[in-house]
Amino acid sequence: MVRSAAERSALKRAYESVLCNDVVPALRPHGFTRCKNTFRRSRGPLYDVINFQANWNNGVTPWYGFFVNVGVGSAEIDQACPGHDPALHPPEEFLLDRRWEHLVPDAPYELRFDLTTDMRAFAARLCENLRLVLDEVERLQSTRELVEYAVTD
Repeated sequence: MVRSAAERSALKRAYESVLCNDVVPALRPHGFTRCKNTFRRSRGPLYDVINFQANWNNGVTPWYGFFVNVGVGSAEIDQACPGHDPALHPPEEFLLDRRWEHLVPDAPYELRFDLTTDMRAFAARLCENLRLVLDEVERLQSTRELVEYAVTD
């Protein structure tokens, strides 16, 4: 079902509002900064990224959907590979690179809302799951722990 331009615009504004008014205040106290749909922070040698990836079908579905991607990398690993071809060792290569439901099994694979969704409740559930994601990510405190996670998972 193709939505009207006005409906698509309203859904996109609702998505942006949730990121700006709910996600930013939830992640900023944990050291995250926002650049478009991506939130980043550094924790010593580790860096964390939470990315909100819009569903490419959003223009033709009656809802707006997106996925939450989580990455953890290590500046120590990045520095250990100077001069390597970026194709062999891209900058910011994440040893933990997952969708959030792999870290928090009760988190939905895809988040969807439409024009009838209670956006306060939607945002509250989103932020609660982000808190649970942070709890899991923050278990990794060092490059060694991150490497062990990557090898065993």
